[in-house]
Amino acid sequence: MWGGGGVWGGGRVVPPLVVASAIWYGALVSVGHFAGENAEVVVERASRGLLTVSAVLAIVLLAVWWRARRRAVGGDGAGAA
Repeated sequence: MWGGGGVWGGGRVVPPLVVASAIWYGALVSVGHFAGENAEVVVERASRGLLTVSAVLAIVLLAVWWRARRRAVGGDGAGAA
C-alpha cells in the first residue's frame, strides 16, 4: 500500500519526493563544502561551543548532585519526620 493505499498513485508521490530529496541533499553538500573550505573557523567555533556546553552541563550536574545530597542528609526538611 505504497503512497496512501492507492489513493495517491506512485506517479503523484514520486515527484515531490524527488524534489524534497534534491533540496535536502543539495543542502547537505553545500554545508559540507562550506565546512571544508572554512575548516579552521568551523573547528574554532565548534571548540568554543563544546566548551560552553560542557561548562553548562557541569554546572547542572553539580546542582543536581548538591540538591540530591542535601535531601539525603535532610538539609531542606524533606526527610524530617
